[in-house]
Amino acid sequence: MTNHDFASIGIETSHEWIMERSGISERRLAKNGETTCSMAAEASRHA
Repeated sequence: MTNHDFASIGIETSHEWIMERSGISERRLAKNGETTCSMAAEASRHA
């Protein structure tokens, strides 16, 4: 999910505002049943 996605769903913000304050440009969303541990394990297999 990008910063631009937030504006498109009606949240009053902008890419620039978020980047200036947090440095975050996009996020990953977990699938149903997915945990941070399972995501980390998958990432380590690809590293």
